[in-house]
Amino acid sequence: MVTRLIPHVVFLLGGQGSQYFGMARSLYEKDARFRALQEELDEIATLACGRSPLSYLHRSRIGGPCDDLELTSLGLFMVEYGLAVRLRDHGLEPDIIVGASLGEFISLAVSGMADPHMALGFIARFTRAIPSVLPAGGMTAVLGSLEAVTAAVKSDEVSLASVNSDQHVVLSGKSSALADVSRRLAISGAICCELPVRYPFHSSACDSLDALMRRLIDGYSLGFSAADRVSVTGPETWSSSIAGPRTSFSGTAAWEAIARPIRFSETIRALPKYESNLYVDLTPSGSLAAALKSMRVVRAVHSIVTPFGRDPEMLSDVLREAKELGVLRGGRAEFDEED
Repeated sequence: MVTRLIPHVVFLLGGQGSQYFGMARSLYEKDARFRALQEELDEIATLACGRSPLSYLHRSRIGGPCDDLELTSLGLFMVEYGLAVRLRDHGLEPDIIVGASLGEFISLAVSGMADPHMALGFIARFTRAIPSVLPAGGMTAVLGSLEAVTAAVKSDEVSLASVNSDQHVVLSGKSSALADVSRRLAISGAICCELPVRYPFHSSACDSLDALMRRLIDGYSLGFSAADRVSVTGPETWSSSIAGPRTSFSGTAAWEAIARPIRFSETIRALPKYESNLYVDLTPSGSLAAALKSMRVVRAVHSIVTPFGRDPEMLSDVLREAKELGVLRGGRAEFDEED
């Protein structure tokens, strides 16, 4: 019998800001099963929104930022859900799933709390509605001291969307106000990176979205009740908007996922035996893995999809370490290009 050397396997699911053109393309080209999943989900997404996320994300001639809210949100779901399926095919099952922002909706499908096609339909529905109710804006990642960031934010038009560590912060708000803050931070030596997001999610501008999310969620079975959850076997689903587990999902929960600050580091620290777990970031760009590493409290952290195009090799690395740690539950630990 293989000895399990870690307490838990944790899948990390993120959202807007982590997408880029060509994300997961190398895995799409080399992994037949992943490719089939992407094409199946793309058909569902195309029916839901009238456009193909794959065609948008994999187009060869790229101009402008990768910031079409509806297509990128659907694409993020497709990639992250597809990665979860492939990891499970190889025997790597999550004990815990942590969702951040859009990743909370994706976590519902990965955990089995929602049908993936149903979740895709809901994502298409609410992202299509956002431009009519949320003012234009943006989000900016900052590598710099939290003290300097807090001092630079002097306007109600900018909010702290996420504090991943005392050196890694995400701001959200009106574009002109974000630009002013970025200029002040640059003087102090901070590095600011504008994310490919057109709207000020996780800011006070989202306060009015509660009623919208309640209305849109009608007709979608996106979560079990707390009573039903007891009888459902599967991983625990944790929310970065409440820094705790979710046992059901409602319109209010949907609003919290996109409107409340992302409490990712607080959520990680609340997990059982958080320092010793194996964390696998399914988010393109490995943004949550980077946030986790900036906390400097965990040892085993992996990302798979990055702009460097080594997705198949990085998938193999994850499976190899999982095998060494005794957490594979069957399947194969090596990546097969035409598996």
